[in-house]
Amino acid sequence: MKKTHTTNSSKERLKFFCRHWVSKAMLLLLVSTLFLSNKSSATHFRGGHLTWKYVSSTEVEFTLVDAFNRSLYSGSAGDGKPAIDDIVTENIGGTMLFFGDGNSTPQLFYKVTAIDPTNNWFLAVALEPGSSTKKTINHTYSASNNSGAPWIAEINDGDRTSGEINNPDGAYQISTYVDLSSVNNSPSSSLPAIVNLPVSATASFFVPAADSDPNTYLRYRLAGPNEAGNGFVQPLGISINPISGIATCNTTFPAVLGGLYSCQIVIEDYNSITDVWKTSVAIDFLIYITNCEPTNSTPVFSSPSPLCGTVINAFENVPLAFTVNATDADVTDIVELNSGGVPSGATLTPSLPTAGNPVSSTFNWTPGLGTAGDYVVTFSATDNCGAQSLCSYTIHVAACTPPSCSITAVPSNSIYTGGVPTNIYLGYGPQSATLNVAVTNGIAAQWAWTGSFLSCNNCAHPVFTPTSPGTYTLTVTVTTTLGCTTTCTITFCVISVRDPGKPGKVILCHVPPGNPGNPQTLSVSINAVPTHLSMHSGDRLGYCGQSCNPVKVSTQGNMLILNENNELQVLVYPNPFTNGFHIKVERADDQQVNVRLFNITGQTLQTITDLHSDQDLSLGNDLTSGIYFLEVQQGDFKKVVIVNKMD
Repeated sequence: MKKTHTTNSSKERLKFFCRHWVSKAMLLLLVSTLFLSNKSSATHFRGGHLTWKYVSSTEVEFTLVDAFNRSLYSGSAGDGKPAIDDIVTENIGGTMLFFGDGNSTPQLFYKVTAIDPTNNWFLAVALEPGSSTKKTINHTYSASNNSGAPWIAEINDGDRTSGEINNPDGAYQISTYVDLSSVNNSPSSSLPAIVNLPVSATASFFVPAADSDPNTYLRYRLAGPNEAGNGFVQPLGISINPISGIATCNTTFPAVLGGLYSCQIVIEDYNSITDVWKTSVAIDFLIYITNCEPTNSTPVFSSPSPLCGTVINAFENVPLAFTVNATDADVTDIVELNSGGVPSGATLTPSLPTAGNPVSSTFNWTPGLGTAGDYVVTFSATDNCGAQSLCSYTIHVAACTPPSCSITAVPSNSIYTGGVPTNIYLGYGPQSATLNVAVTNGIAAQWAWTGSFLSCNNCAHPVFTPTSPGTYTLTVTVTTTLGCTTTCTITFCVISVRDPGKPGKVILCHVPPGNPGNPQTLSVSINAVPTHLSMHSGDRLGYCGQSCNPVKVSTQGNMLILNENNELQVLVYPNPFTNGFHIKVERADDQQVNVRLFNITGQTLQTITDLHSDQDLSLGNDLTSGIYFLEVQQGDFKKVVIVNKMD
C-alpha cells in the first residue's frame, strides 16, 4: 500500500477554513486593498526550493533556489535593482542554510537567474560560501544519517510577504530530508515565483518534478501546518493529485481578486520496488488570483515550442538548443515570457523576461562533464491582465560514456600489436605510414593529433613521415558526435638502415645457422634484402643488437663504427696507428659535432669543432706512443674512443 503524508489534522484544518471562508471574506477584501496596486509587496521572501545530490556516504551537494522581493535589493539593472547574473547579498532575511547536524552556512550570497520587474521578484541560486561562481553548496556529515533518521536541511525565517492573504508576514521554512546510506538524489522541480490562476472553481496548474534515480516514483502532497513555517496555512480550497502533480484550487468568491496566497507543496521520493519512502523536497511559491474579463484569452505555447511536458534528451558536452514560443488570441495583448529552473550555464536569447505577441526565446545549453541528471525548466506566458500558461520540460542529461579507439598504420614494414612498436626503416621500404583510427561506443567527429612528422594535425588519416631515427609516440584525441572524448596512441620505432657511404646498400644483422650467439653485421644490396630475409628467418634489418634507441659499437677491420640513434656515424682508422689516424663523420642533421683528443691524465691535446659530413681529418701525427682518448659529441650523444699510438 502506498504511503501518504497528509495528516488528519491538516485535513481538519482545511475543512475549518472552508467553513469560515465566507465569514472572513470582508476582512480579506479589506486587507487586499493595501496591495492591489502592487501584488508583490514587502517583505523580502517570495518562495524557494532546496534539492540535493549524493556525493559520497557522508557528503552531499545542495542546490538552493529562492525568490525575493526585487525592490529591496540593489543591482546593475537600469532601475538600480538586480539583473540576471548579478550577485546579491541576502542581508534582509540573513538567509543561511542549516544542515541539520548543528552546522550552517554563514549568510548566503545569491546569483540572479531570472527577474520579473513587473511583479517585483527575482529568482536566484545560492553560492557556495567564499565562491562567486559555484552554484551548489557541499557539506560533509559525520555519518550517512542521523542515527537511522534522515538529516533535515532547511532555510527558515519570519518574513513572508506582508500582503499575503493566508500567511501575512508569516514564518517560512523550506526543508529537505537527506539520507546517504544508499546512493540517492532528491527530486527537483521548478515554478515561477508567482503562479497566476483565474477565478474558477477548478483552477489548476501542474507542479513539474523529475528524479533520475532508478527504481523511483514520486508523490505529491500539501505541506503540513508547521512544515512550511510555524502556523503556516495553505490557500483555502487547494488540493493536489498525489500521482499526477496537478494542483486544483477553487478561486471563486470569496477569494480575493488580485490577492496573493503562499503555498507549499512537498514532492516525495519512493522506491518503486519496495515502496519505501526515501526523501522529500518542498517547493514554496505564491498564487496570484487574476481579475480578467471572462472573454479574455489565455496565452498558449505554440510551434516551434516542444510539446509541454516533453522529456528532452541531452548529452554531456553536446550543445542543446530549442525555441519556446507563446501567442495570445487577443491580438492587442502583450505576452510576457519568463522562466524558472534554467540550469547553470544555460542561456536564453533574447534574455527573459521578454514581451510580444507572439513572443519567443531560444534556449541554449552545453551540459558539462558531471552534469548528468534531470533538470526541470518551466516557462510562463502571461498577458496584460495576468492570465498565464505554464509550460515545463524535463531535460534528461545522459552521462558521457567515453569511447574507445585504436590506431593502425598502413603501410609500414612490420605492423605489431600488443604494445610492440611499429617499425619503419629509413633507407629501405616504405618511409611513411598512414594512420587510421577505429572508434567504438561512438562516432568520431573530430581527431586532434599530437606528435612529430605528421602531415596534418587535425584530420582523420594523417601520414607519419619520419626523417630521423628514434622512438615516436603519436597520440590522437577523438571527440565523438556526442561530445565524449578519449585518447589512444601508437608508437613507431624508426631505424636508419642505410650503409654510410654505400648508396643502394643497407645494414642487416645476420644470425649464422648453428651459431646464434655470434651475429654478424652485413651490408646488403637493397634489391637482395627480400631474398636474403626469406632464406634466413633469424636475420633482420639494422645493426645487430640495435633497438629503437641503440648505441652501437662494432669493429669492422681497422675501423670503429659508432652509432647513437643512427643520428651520427663516426669512422676512426687505422687503430692502432703509427703515423696518425683519420676521423670521418656522417651527420644525420645539422647539429654541431665536436671532437676532443685527451691523454690518460685528462689533459686536452686537441679540439675540433663543428665537424662536417664526409670531412676527413688526420690526427695524432705528433703523439708519442701510448693510449689516448678521442671524445666525439653531438648534442646529448657522447662517445669516447680509445686510440693506441704504436712505435
